[in-house]
Amino acid sequence: MTIQQMHDRVDQWLDTVHTARFPVDQKDRALNTAISQVVNDRYYPLNPKDRENAFESNQRIRDELYPLIVNAPAISANTDFISISTLTNYRFLLSLNVIIDGKTYSSIPSDYNEWTFALSKDPYAAPRIEEPYNVYHLEEATGLRVKWGSVGILQWGMISYLRNPIVVSLTGGINCDLPINLHEEICQIAGQILKSQVQNLKRQGGEDS
Repeated sequence: MTIQQMHDRVDQWLDTVHTARFPVDQKDRALNTAISQVVNDRYYPLNPKDRENAFESNQRIRDELYPLIVNAPAISANTDFISISTLTNYRFLLSLNVIIDGKTYSSIPSDYNEWTFALSKDPYAAPRIEEPYNVYHLEEATGLRVKWGSVGILQWGMISYLRNPIVVSLTGGINCDLPINLHEEICQIAGQILKSQVQNLKRQGGEDS
Protein backbone atom coordinates (compact mmCIF):
# COMPACT_ATOMS: atom_id res chain seq x y z
CA MET A 1 0.00 0.00 0.00
CA THR A 2 1.01 3.60 -0.47
CA ILE A 3 0.96 5.81 2.60
CA GLN A 4 -2.35 7.27 1.40
CA GLN A 5 -3.83 3.79 1.11
CA MET A 6 -2.57 2.96 4.60
CA HIS A 7 -4.24 6.09 5.99
CA ASP A 8 -7.45 5.13 4.22
CA ARG A 9 -7.25 1.60 5.61
CA VAL A 10 -6.79 2.93 9.15
CA ASP A 11 -9.90 5.08 8.64
CA GLN A 12 -11.83 2.04 7.40
CA TRP A 13 -10.77 0.03 10.43
CA LEU A 14 -11.76 2.85 12.79
CA ASP A 15 -15.17 3.03 11.09
CA THR A 16 -15.78 -0.67 11.82
CA VAL A 17 -15.26 -0.07 15.54
CA HIS A 18 -17.25 3.17 15.49
CA THR A 19 -14.34 5.42 16.43
CA ALA A 20 -13.92 9.00 15.28
CA ARG A 21 -11.46 9.89 12.50
CA PHE A 22 -8.07 11.34 13.42
CA PRO A 23 -5.85 14.08 11.96
CA VAL A 24 -3.11 13.12 9.51
CA ASP A 25 -0.26 13.69 11.96
CA GLN A 26 -1.82 11.42 14.59
CA LYS A 27 -2.35 8.65 12.05
CA ASP A 28 1.28 9.04 10.90
CA ARG A 29 2.47 8.64 14.50
CA ALA A 30 0.26 5.61 15.04
CA LEU A 31 1.48 3.98 11.82
CA ASN A 32 5.13 4.55 12.72
CA THR A 33 4.54 3.11 16.19
CA ALA A 34 2.83 0.11 14.60
CA ILE A 35 5.70 -0.41 12.14
CA SER A 36 8.20 -0.38 15.00
CA GLN A 37 6.08 -2.84 16.95
CA VAL A 38 5.86 -5.25 14.00
CA VAL A 39 9.66 -5.21 13.56
CA ASN A 40 10.19 -5.79 17.29
CA ASP A 41 7.64 -8.60 17.39
CA ARG A 42 9.41 -10.41 14.55
CA TYR A 43 12.84 -10.06 16.14
CA TYR A 44 12.38 -10.42 19.90
CA PRO A 45 10.63 -13.82 20.14
CA LEU A 46 13.87 -15.46 19.06
CA ASN A 47 16.03 -16.76 21.89
CA PRO A 48 19.02 -14.36 22.17
CA LYS A 49 21.43 -17.29 22.19
CA ASP A 50 19.88 -18.80 19.05
CA ARG A 51 18.80 -15.57 17.35
CA GLU A 52 21.39 -15.50 14.60
CA ASN A 53 20.84 -19.08 13.45
CA ALA A 54 17.09 -18.76 13.91
CA PHE A 55 16.94 -15.62 11.80
CA GLU A 56 18.96 -17.22 9.05
CA SER A 57 16.83 -20.37 9.04
CA ASN A 58 13.39 -18.84 9.58
CA GLN A 59 12.38 -17.99 6.04
CA ARG A 60 9.16 -16.27 7.09
CA ILE A 61 11.01 -13.74 9.24
CA ARG A 62 13.59 -13.11 6.52
CA ASP A 63 10.83 -12.62 3.93
CA GLU A 64 9.06 -10.11 6.16
CA LEU A 65 12.10 -8.10 7.23
CA TYR A 66 14.42 -8.49 4.23
CA PRO A 67 14.22 -4.80 3.18
CA LEU A 68 15.79 -3.89 6.53
CA ILE A 69 18.73 -6.31 6.37
CA VAL A 70 22.08 -4.57 5.89
CA ASN A 71 25.43 -6.30 5.36
CA ALA A 72 27.89 -3.65 6.49
CA PRO A 73 31.39 -3.18 5.05
CA ALA A 74 34.17 -4.64 7.19
CA ILE A 75 34.90 -2.57 10.30
CA SER A 76 38.43 -2.27 11.68
CA ALA A 77 38.72 -3.60 15.23
CA ASN A 78 40.17 -1.68 18.17
CA THR A 79 41.91 -4.37 20.25
CA ASP A 80 38.87 -6.46 21.29
CA PHE A 81 36.14 -4.00 20.29
CA ILE A 82 34.20 -3.41 17.07
CA SER A 83 32.35 -0.10 16.94
CA ILE A 84 28.86 0.25 15.45
CA SER A 85 28.99 4.06 15.38
CA THR A 86 29.46 4.13 11.59
CA LEU A 87 26.43 1.92 10.87
CA THR A 88 23.46 3.76 9.41
CA ASN A 89 20.14 3.39 11.26
CA TYR A 90 21.41 0.39 13.25
CA ARG A 91 18.59 -1.35 15.15
CA PHE A 92 19.33 -5.03 15.86
CA LEU A 93 22.36 -7.25 15.36
CA LEU A 94 21.83 -10.31 13.17
CA SER A 95 25.31 -11.78 12.94
CA LEU A 96 28.98 -11.03 13.42
CA ASN A 97 31.91 -12.62 11.61
CA VAL A 98 35.40 -11.65 12.70
CA ILE A 99 38.81 -11.87 11.05
CA ILE A 100 41.60 -12.92 13.41
CA ASP A 101 45.09 -13.29 11.96
CA GLY A 102 43.61 -13.33 8.46
CA LYS A 103 41.12 -16.12 9.16
CA THR A 104 37.33 -15.66 9.35
CA TYR A 105 35.34 -16.93 12.34
CA SER A 106 31.62 -16.85 13.06
CA SER A 107 31.10 -15.22 16.45
CA ILE A 108 28.65 -16.58 19.03
CA PRO A 109 26.37 -14.15 20.95
CA SER A 110 26.96 -14.05 24.69
CA ASP A 111 25.28 -12.47 27.71
CA TYR A 112 26.88 -10.77 30.73
CA ASN A 113 26.64 -13.79 33.03
CA GLU A 114 28.22 -16.11 30.50
CA TRP A 115 30.81 -13.49 29.57
CA THR A 116 31.86 -12.94 33.20
CA PHE A 117 31.70 -16.46 34.58
CA ALA A 118 30.94 -19.42 32.30
CA LEU A 119 33.41 -18.71 29.51
CA SER A 120 36.33 -18.74 31.92
CA LYS A 121 35.18 -21.80 33.90
CA ASP A 122 33.83 -24.17 31.25
CA PRO A 123 36.71 -25.74 29.31
CA TYR A 124 34.36 -26.83 26.50
CA ALA A 125 33.06 -23.30 26.02
CA ALA A 126 36.36 -21.51 26.55
CA PRO A 127 37.10 -18.87 23.89
CA ARG A 128 39.73 -20.07 21.43
CA ILE A 129 40.57 -20.02 17.75
CA GLU A 130 41.94 -23.56 17.71
CA GLU A 131 39.57 -26.30 16.54
CA PRO A 132 36.89 -26.61 17.68
CA TYR A 133 36.97 -22.82 17.78
CA ASN A 134 34.80 -20.65 20.03
CA VAL A 135 34.67 -16.92 19.37
CA TYR A 136 32.15 -14.88 21.36
CA HIS A 137 30.77 -11.35 21.33
CA LEU A 138 28.91 -9.23 23.85
CA GLU A 139 26.66 -6.38 22.71
CA GLU A 140 27.43 -3.05 24.34
CA ALA A 141 25.89 0.37 23.81
CA THR A 142 28.43 1.48 21.21
CA GLY A 143 29.64 -1.78 19.75
CA LEU A 144 30.61 -5.42 20.16
CA ARG A 145 33.18 -6.79 22.59
CA VAL A 146 34.90 -9.94 21.28
CA LYS A 147 36.57 -12.86 23.09
CA TRP A 148 38.65 -15.38 21.18
CA GLY A 149 41.25 -16.65 23.65
CA SER A 150 44.84 -15.72 24.41
CA VAL A 151 46.36 -15.89 20.92
CA GLY A 152 45.74 -14.03 17.68
CA ILE A 153 44.95 -10.43 16.76
CA LEU A 154 41.42 -9.31 16.02
CA GLN A 155 41.58 -7.34 12.77
CA TRP A 156 38.08 -6.86 11.31
CA GLY A 157 34.44 -7.37 12.06
CA MET A 158 31.76 -8.04 9.44
CA ILE A 159 28.29 -7.20 10.73
CA SER A 160 24.85 -8.06 9.41
CA TYR A 161 22.09 -6.05 11.07
CA LEU A 162 18.54 -4.79 10.85
CA ARG A 163 18.24 -1.08 10.17
CA ASN A 164 15.42 1.11 11.38
CA PRO A 165 12.42 1.22 9.03
CA ILE A 166 11.67 4.44 7.18
CA VAL A 167 9.49 6.92 9.06
CA VAL A 168 6.30 7.14 7.01
CA SER A 169 4.56 10.47 6.37
CA LEU A 170 1.46 11.30 4.37
CA THR A 171 2.37 14.97 3.94
CA GLY A 172 5.90 13.98 2.93
CA GLY A 173 4.69 11.22 0.61
CA ILE A 174 6.94 8.67 2.35
CA ASN A 175 5.70 5.10 2.00
CA CYS A 176 6.29 2.12 4.28
CA ASP A 177 9.37 0.12 3.26
CA LEU A 178 8.24 -3.17 4.79
CA PRO A 179 6.74 -5.81 2.46
CA ILE A 180 3.12 -5.28 1.49
CA ASN A 181 1.96 -8.46 3.23
CA LEU A 182 2.63 -6.69 6.55
CA HIS A 183 0.70 -3.53 5.73
CA GLU A 184 -2.72 -4.79 6.77
CA GLU A 185 -1.35 -5.86 10.16
CA ILE A 186 0.36 -2.48 10.57
CA CYS A 187 -2.86 -0.60 9.74
CA GLN A 188 -4.87 -2.64 12.23
CA ILE A 189 -2.31 -2.06 14.98
CA ALA A 190 -2.30 1.67 14.18
CA GLY A 191 -6.10 1.69 14.38
CA GLN A 192 -5.98 -0.07 17.74
CA ILE A 193 -3.49 2.51 19.02
CA LEU A 194 -5.79 5.35 18.00
CA LYS A 195 -8.84 3.58 19.42
CA SER A 196 -7.06 3.15 22.78
CA GLN A 197 -6.36 6.90 22.83
CA VAL A 198 -10.11 7.58 22.57
CA GLN A 199 -10.85 5.05 25.30
CA ASN A 200 -8.26 6.63 27.59
CA LEU A 201 -9.75 10.08 27.01
CA LYS A 202 -13.22 8.76 27.79
CA ARG A 203 -12.00 7.16 31.02
CA GLN A 204 -10.23 10.35 32.04
CA GLY A 205 -13.37 12.35 31.26
CA GLY A 206 -15.43 10.01 33.42
CA GLU A 207 -12.97 10.31 36.27
CA ASP A 208 -12.93 14.11 36.03
CA SER A 209 -16.69 14.46 35.91
